[in-house]
Amino acid sequence: MNKGFIQSIIIIILLLVIISLLGVSLTSVFNDKTLQENFKFVSNGINIFWNSYGKEYATTFWNLIKNTLGNLKEHSNQTATSTSSDG
Repeated sequence: MNKGFIQSIIIIILLLVIISLLGVSLTSVFNDKTLQENFKFVSNGINIFWNSYGKEYATTFWNLIKNTLGNLKEHSNQTATSTSSDG
C-alpha cells in the first residue's frame, strides 16, 4: 500500500520538474481565464452527462455487483455449513 503511495508522490514530483524545465508556470496556467472557462465547461458537461445517463447505469451496475457478491457469500456460507454438519 505504501509502495503505491510513494510511487504516486515520485511521479507528481517528476511531473512538476518536467513542467518547470519546459518553462511552464503553474500559477499562470491556473490563473488563465480561458483555461478556467474550459475546465468549467467540461465540468458542467460531465455533471450533465452523469446526472442524465451515468448515475443510473452506474447504480444498476453497482447493485448487480453487490447482489452477485452477496449471492456468492451466501452460497459459500451454505457450503461451509453443510460441510461442517456432514462431518
